[in-house]
Amino acid sequence: MVTKINLKIIFICFCLLFQFHAFASDETFSTYEEAKELYLSKTKDPEDLSNKIKQWPKIFKTFSKYANEGNPEAITYLGQMYETGRGTKPNIKKAVKLYKQAFEMGEPNAKYFLSYLYLTGRGVSRNYDKARKMLEELLEAGDMRAAANLGSIYREGRGVKKDYKKAVGYYEIGVTTDPASMFLLGYMYFMNYGVETDYNKAFKLFTSSEQAGFQYGYYFIAYSYIYAKGTTTNLDMANSVFQMIYPVRSPEYYTSIHKAYLYEHGRVNKYNNDNRYNEYSRASSHGVYCGSFGLGNFNLVNPNTDSQFNPQKEWGVDLIIKSADDDCLDANIRLSEFYSTGSFVDKDLKKAAKYNKNAAKLLFLDKFEEHTRFAYLSPEEYYGRPHIIKWLKKEAETGNEKATAVINLLKSRKNIPGNYNWIDADSY
Repeated sequence: MVTKINLKIIFICFCLLFQFHAFASDETFSTYEEAKELYLSKTKDPEDLSNKIKQWPKIFKTFSKYANEGNPEAITYLGQMYETGRGTKPNIKKAVKLYKQAFEMGEPNAKYFLSYLYLTGRGVSRNYDKARKMLEELLEAGDMRAAANLGSIYREGRGVKKDYKKAVGYYEIGVTTDPASMFLLGYMYFMNYGVETDYNKAFKLFTSSEQAGFQYGYYFIAYSYIYAKGTTTNLDMANSVFQMIYPVRSPEYYTSIHKAYLYEHGRVNKYNNDNRYNEYSRASSHGVYCGSFGLGNFNLVNPNTDSQFNPQKEWGVDLIIKSADDDCLDANIRLSEFYSTGSFVDKDLKKAAKYNKNAAKLLFLDKFEEHTRFAYLSPEEYYGRPHIIKWLKKEAETGNEKATAVINLLKSRKNIPGNYNWIDADSY
């Protein structure tokens, strides 16, 4: 005989079971396609991106459900979530296992992701030949994403002889549909790798890539707006683009040098010394090229208007010395001037000569961006500033052949398409 107590217990269990099912259904999306659509969606809005990140665990559980049912695409995306740590703890071993499982089932995305791991050596033994073969097969099957990585194999010389022209050829294959190839071909035009420098073409490719959803070219776009590379100078646009960098990926601290420039020129709210100080501090603490020089120089010349910042000149000199030891051209030139004139330091002509000699060693005509660690991307922006030009001219007059070569390089780059705003050659 069923008692009232038994009925009550049954009713409670039924309610708990119903609540459990309701809760479980909330942990996954109602369909695989719904989870996939959100997972692959692109957004520039920080709030939308934040909301998407909150959904990672739910997407992960949805992919897990369908992966267990044998969906090869779900298996692949689940592997990618393990690789990137989205919705779960990063686990590259699980990612590789899932990619291989889906690859054996014929899933092209798995083949693409696995080829990249062989290319980088993450979770597997690095194997350039295997990566290249997989990418060539993907490209032959019509997967244009493979073109970007094949181009980069030849651009960087991974397992093959470095060949910029072959790299450009692959990027040109993928450029019609693949955002990564758009960006990378723009990069080649920007850097004069395998093609003649053309900032107009580079800027168009960067913006096309960004509009197609490729989110890693923001730095080049903002840089182009600051220094009129293929577009007119627009510091407000540069600032807007810089704001997109931080939500997209881990902070790119080399932007700090340029953001400080924007603060200096009132393009971020207003002329703001406190924010300039913060950006220079960020650059200095993360080892950005000449970051410590920027912070040190700020301590010496800051007018201290509209600011809570209190300049510390002794610390400023120490920071500039640190930056000079780290091969910053600006810092070595400035210290040469300080020690020759007795500004901020005791006059010492031997030290002045030492730092001037160091500066002369830091003049480069090729692979320029590598020497500045991508803080500056071409010689015009760095060597073309008035105080550097002044020093270069002085050095050239003393017979410094490198200084003369740099001045000639700047003159030769005056008429590069899109290179609008650099000092007239006659001013040299």
